[in-house]
Amino acid sequence: MQVQLKLIYTASVLIVSITISTAADQSTNRSALHSQKVEEVKISQISEAVLAYDLSAVELAKAQGISAIPELKQLLGNKDAVVRVVVATVLGEFSHPDAYALLQQATVDEDDSVAVTAVDQLIKHKAKVGAATLIQILKSVKSAATQRQLILVVGTMATPQETELLQTFCDNNEFAENASVCLAALSKLGLSKEQNDFSLYLLDKRNLEGFELAEYISQPWLLKALGQLLRYKEPLQNLGDLPPGFPNILRICDKAVVLIADISQTPLSFHTKRHMNYSDDQLQEAARVAGVSAGDR
Repeated sequence: MQVQLKLIYTASVLIVSITISTAADQSTNRSALHSQKVEEVKISQISEAVLAYDLSAVELAKAQGISAIPELKQLLGNKDAVVRVVVATVLGEFSHPDAYALLQQATVDEDDSVAVTAVDQLIKHKAKVGAATLIQILKSVKSAATQRQLILVVGTMATPQETELLQTFCDNNEFAENASVCLAALSKLGLSKEQNDFSLYLLDKRNLEGFELAEYISQPWLLKALGQLLRYKEPLQNLGDLPPGFPNILRICDKAVVLIADISQTPLSFHTKRHMNYSDDQLQEAARVAGVSAGDR
């Protein structure tokens, strides 16, 4: 009788143990299933936002982390160009090689707005993407404006070896309107021939683009050419209707004065941080800073 009771007791304990173990397994499975469903909800929210052109997708994707990149990769193939623009914007929030690769793919999108957005996002990560990759992208972009933007960025960061790659690209560039941009970037990178050519370009053109590129370069070797521009008093830039005390027109010499002051970092006896038409005495002072004699002017 005692033996039978022991057997019954042992069987009961075993049944209880199995029941508890099964319940625990079921609880674990339910927890895993719940986590999976939560993740699916996150993914669906990202897609829903992207497809609705809603930039809240940025925060949703950032919250999920790099595991969102595969989903974004699928969305990048959407037929709607606006969707692809949103995807490129979201990808730009990730500092990850997979995101960079997808953005590089998007730089050759058939829609210019997608390509431009992808380039903008890659430029945000230019230090990690690297100048060599940006030069590679240069070879495939279809917009002169996008190409200009990339060239100017590369001009701020290329190594000597990468500078050679940029020079080779510029020598064969099909966008003639970016020749001056190539010249400026290569000048900024230290190529002496291009620096001389840019000085000649600046003196010859005497236009707003030249001054903008000179400001981009902002190196002391420009001072001589800028000093020579002080003798030109022709109108260059119409400022429109300004309050009394401010000129409506800036002359070539006025623009040159400001750059001479900024590049030389030499304090002048007059203000150069606001629009002004400078007097002959002030032009002479700027010429002395630039190292240009009256004869050179």
